[in-house]
Amino acid sequence: MELVKSRRTMDTGVQEIDYSDITVILKHFMRDGYVYECVKSIRSHFPNIKIFVSDDGPDSELRREFYEKNVDYYEFLPFDSGLPAGRNSLLQKVKTPFFLIGDDDFFYDERSDISKLRKLMDISDIAGGVIRENEIDKHYEGVFEREGNRYLKWKKLVPSIPFDEYEGVRYKRCDFTFNFFIAKTSIFNAVRWDEHIKISYEHSDFFLSAFEAGLQVVYCPDVFVTHKPKHVSVPDSGAYMNFRRRKNDRQYFLKKWGFETYIDINGFHDQLMRNDYQVNATECLRDAIHVLNEMRIKWWCEAGTCLGVMRSGDFVPHDTDIDIGVTDNTRIEELREGLLKAGFEFVHEFGTPDNGFEFAFRKHDVKIDFFWFYDSDGKLWHSAWKGETQLFYDFDPTLFINLKEVPFQGMNVWVPNPPEEYLEARYGDWHTVREEWDWAEDPLCRRR
Repeated sequence: MELVKSRRTMDTGVQEIDYSDITVILKHFMRDGYVYECVKSIRSHFPNIKIFVSDDGPDSELRREFYEKNVDYYEFLPFDSGLPAGRNSLLQKVKTPFFLIGDDDFFYDERSDISKLRKLMDISDIAGGVIRENEIDKHYEGVFEREGNRYLKWKKLVPSIPFDEYEGVRYKRCDFTFNFFIAKTSIFNAVRWDEHIKISYEHSDFFLSAFEAGLQVVYCPDVFVTHKPKHVSVPDSGAYMNFRRRKNDRQYFLKKWGFETYIDINGFHDQLMRNDYQVNATECLRDAIHVLNEMRIKWWCEAGTCLGVMRSGDFVPHDTDIDIGVTDNTRIEELREGLLKAGFEFVHEFGTPDNGFEFAFRKHDVKIDFFWFYDSDGKLWHSAWKGETQLFYDFDPTLFINLKEVPFQGMNVWVPNPPEEYLEARYGDWHTVREEWDWAEDPLCRRR
C-alpha cells in the first residue's frame, strides 16, 4: 500500500465555513470520471474540509496528479482490495472527531448542507441524509424487523410519524440510512467494515453491526447529495459490474448472519437457498426494466418468467433465462441501442420485424429474450424459433390490453391480465411444478 500526503494548494474564492473537524472518506474503484467530479464538488462547497481517498483500481498517473492537487491524503491499495478494506484503512488515519461517508459517484451542491448532519452528532453516532437520482429523492432509512437470526426485514420509517427537531434540524431515529452520513470517528472502536466483503452487502453488514453495537442512528430529510450526476458520462462497463455484483459477498453475508430470509427495504427477497440464476436474473431484469421504462415501451413478463412471478414470487429455480413480451415493432432498433448502452451484450435474433421477431441479450450471466407480439385473425401471437423452424403461440388479445402491475423481488413488473388465465392458456395446471417440460412443444397455446 502506498500512502501519500498531497501538496494541495487551492484558492476557491468561496467563503469558508469551518469544516476542519470533518474528514471525507472516499473509496474509489474504476469509473474515474465520477471521482474527479465528486472531489471537485466537495472542494467547491466545503473548501477547508479534509478529503482522504483510497484507490484500489488500476494504477493511473492521471489520477495521481489529480489527487496531488485536490485531496489531503490518498493511497493506492492492491487491485480490488474492496470497499471495506479501503474505508477501514483510511479511518485508521483520521484525526478529526467526525468523518463523512459517501460514494465516489456522488455530487455535492448547495443542498448538501452537511453542517446539519454535524449538528446531529450531539444526539447520535451516525446521521444520514437523502440521495437524489434522476431528479427523484431516494429514501433508504428505516428500522430492522427481526425474528432471531432466521428472518430480517428492512422496513421504511412510517411517513405519518412527525419529525423531531434539534436546534432547528429535523430528524427521525432509525436503525439504518444511506451510505451518505456523518459519524463520530470514535465509533471505529465499536464497528468496522467487514473486509471479507468486497462491496455487495457491505452497507447491510455495517448497519447490522452498528445496530448490534447499540449505536444511535438518525436521518435528516433536509440534506441531499446527487447520485450519478447527469453531466458526468461514465458507463458502468461489464468489467466494473462483474466486480460490483459478485456472488461470494452475498453468500458470505447470509452465512455470517445466519438469515434464512432477508428482505430489503424495496421488497427484494434473498435466501441462501436461491441459486445463482435467481440472484443474477434479478439484477438482469432490474436493469432491463430500467431501459424499457425510460423508453416508455409497453412490456410484460412472459412464459416462465411470468410463471415464477405468480407461482412463487421468484424465478423458477431450474429456468435458464428471462422472457419479456413487447408489441411495438417500430422501436426494435431503439431498444437494441438502449440495451447495448446499458451494458447488455447481444446474443442472437430471429425472424423479421413484421414476422415473428425476437432477439436476446445477456447481462449478469443471464440471457433475456424479447418476443414481439402480433395481432392477426383475432389472436395476439408471438413466435419462437427452434433452429430454423418458426413456431407460433396464440393468445386471447384481451389478456394484454390492461396489463397488471405486481411487486416482484423489489421491483414492479407487468403481467398479462388476468395472469391466471394467461398461465392456464400456456401451461394448463400452472400451480404444479413439472420436472419435465419442453418449452417448444408442450405449451397448450402452441398453434398446431
